[in-house]
Amino acid sequence: RVDRQHRVVGEAERGAHGSGRTGKARRLVGSPAAPHGSHRERRVDDQASVRTKRVLPLACALAALFLFTLGSGQRGLWNPDEPREAAIAREMWLRGDAVVPHLNGQAFLEKPPLYAWVSCLAFAVRGGPDAVGARAGSNLAGAALVGRTVRLARTAMPPAQAALAGAALASTP
Repeated sequence: RVDRQHRVVGEAERGAHGSGRTGKARRLVGSPAAPHGSHRERRVDDQASVRTKRVLPLACALAALFLFTLGSGQRGLWNPDEPREAAIAREMWLRGDAVVPHLNGQAFLEKPPLYAWVSCLAFAVRGGPDAVGARAGSNLAGAALVGRTVRLARTAMPPAQAALAGAALASTP
């Protein structure tokens, strides 16, 4: 088969069933971008690339979560936001009411309750309200952002540079 630039399209593009669709991996035989070697070597390279695209962001996100959580119980909550959000989550946890968040006994409807829900789950896992549980939502969101950044960077650059982009983000105060 010949494509629009009059290059011969190899088996790697046509796929195993000859349907012409193989997803994201498209290689042209005889093109400058095609690696040298057999089709088997190309499939191994594609599989390694897919593993790197999936595993690297997850590994960076887990490392960031570990680092974010590591020292979060050694200092108090920072004013004005962290004590307020922790108090809302604490009241939600003590009351057992996950529908309407409360602050000082009154309904607090200014913000969505997702952060308080995550903190309540962390309180339940840790056995009660504390600073680590109160910061669980922030730590999880930060780690997810690092993972997404690495995944996005991996589409445009080699794995080492993508991991460096995630490390740069994770080290930003």
